[in-house]
Amino acid sequence: MAHICAIRNNYRSQCNNYSLPIFIAKTVFIAKTVFIAKTVVFKTSERLQDFWLWESLRVVQPRIVVVEIQELWGPEIRRTRPYDPDHVARGPDAIAQMGASLGAFNELARRRGYRLAGCMALGFNAFFVREDLPGIDRVLGRGYNATGCFAHVDAAWGKVLEQRKRQAQRYAWVDPF
Repeated sequence: MAHICAIRNNYRSQCNNYSLPIFIAKTVFIAKTVFIAKTVVFKTSERLQDFWLWESLRVVQPRIVVVEIQELWGPEIRRTRPYDPDHVARGPDAIAQMGASLGAFNELARRRGYRLAGCMALGFNAFFVREDLPGIDRVLGRGYNATGCFAHVDAAWGKVLEQRKRQAQRYAWVDPF
């Protein structure tokens, strides 16, 4: 039952003790589910653990991976929160306590044989596709420039991100590579 609990996006309110075994069970459960569905899309929205969830996925290679990025670090800097199964983001700066940067996801994607295909218009979801898919260059071109994921950042949103970045610097962030 823990694995069913752990795959919910709101696991924190559904599960009392989210731990590494549940994290692994979650990965395996999702992997088995996606494998049955011919491994087309892997989508996670576990804001605190997106990076570590994809990094630990070994059973399948989905064609498309969708992750939620932490915009604070821009398109190139590689940062993620250290894996901590007990961390719960709380307080007015909760958003600044979670996630991984696009740069970290880009490097993980490259090492896994994926490329950035683009982001949502508001930037917070990034889409990666497997490099070995037939016709990928014809469909997507040679590659997507990561700065395009930040095209929505105007002066007002830039100020919000700068304030959140100052808040985020009070917490541990690591380059995961």
